[in-house]
Amino acid sequence: MPLTAEQQLVADYVKTYLGDPVLCVELGDENLAVAVADAEMWLLVHMAPIHQQAFSMVSGQSEYTVLAEVDTIVDVAFPKTAHDDVWDSSVEDFYGPVPWGYGGYGSGRNLPQSGMYQLNQAAESAQRVYSNDPTWVWNRPTRKLILRPANVTGAAIYWYTTKSLSYADMTIQHDWLLRRYAAATAKMILGNIRSKYSDYPAAGGRVSMNGADLVAQAQEELITLDEKMKVLAVPMPFLTG
Repeated sequence: MPLTAEQQLVADYVKTYLGDPVLCVELGDENLAVAVADAEMWLLVHMAPIHQQAFSMVSGQSEYTVLAEVDTIVDVAFPKTAHDDVWDSSVEDFYGPVPWGYGGYGSGRNLPQSGMYQLNQAAESAQRVYSNDPTWVWNRPTRKLILRPANVTGAAIYWYTTKSLSYADMTIQHDWLLRRYAAATAKMILGNIRSKYSDYPAAGGRVSMNGADLVAQAQEELITLDEKMKVLAVPMPFLTG
């Protein structure tokens, strides 16, 4: 699949980072596409932005179709009528019991959380705080959101993550992490390519390959980036639509 304009900019950065055109870079377009896609997925796993979507619950209906871009449903806010025993009028109750600061999705804003592990914490927190709340299930095979009870009518909201990265919404931290991770991944691929042979014949004699060195450098860079992610992966204004 051809790279988008934004992905091509990252691919061009990777080639330049590895020495192109001064040095010979044995990476094809497919190799670069793999490096960029791997970096995008790494960024999404650690800094997944939370999107929200309003919908209407209808009495008697338990299954609801979600947006095509949905990967995982994170939380659901039921109408007030579904919370008769525990409801109060605060915004915090309506938008979910997630106690994250700096305007997390618990405050109704679309901001990222610091890691996918926090999504699990949110689910556990919801179960503890609202043990009597209506329940919901995200059925991935059928791509249906199943809500119980089904005898409720009114406005509701679900929050979700996607597998696609919006370059337009990236912060400078995201852009830097993406480029460096793509470059390190490409260096790993290049190192594996050059490790197939220890040297090759040239006009002035045989030239040694540096595949093993590139692999070692790439491994060190990936570890360093993971460490930086632990520091940088805090809620930041990664706005979503």
